[in-house]
Amino acid sequence: MAISLTGNTTVSDTIGAIRTIPVVNKTSAYTPVTTDSGKCISITTGGVTIPARRFVAGDWVSIYNNSASSQTITQGTSPSMRVTWAGTTFTGDRTLLQRGFCTVYFTSGNTALLTGNGIT
Repeated sequence: MAISLTGNTTVSDTIGAIRTIPVVNKTSAYTPVTTDSGKCISITTGGVTIPARRFVAGDWVSIYNNSASSQTITQGTSPSMRVTWAGTTFTGDRTLLQRGFCTVYFTSGNTALLTGNGIT
């Protein structure tokens, strides 16, 4: 069964308008909270720490480095962050290069996969 909407209507859910990604602007070090799931964190300085056991399987947060300097994506005290580069087993803290963009996808409360552009 297909659903069709016509007219000048905005479709939204509890996060906001569908087909848009809400932006959370941060100008200092930041640790995402559960209400950031489904959003993009735009960071200019201080980096982002991915916390343990705050998110659940299926949650995701995107990060945009909105600066001309590299930003560190820090693994929290317990999660295992893996960079999704085919054929690698990299884990741990990552660097997001200037103007880089990545998505952190949680496969569990302790495992986060990073994929995107400008991750080292």
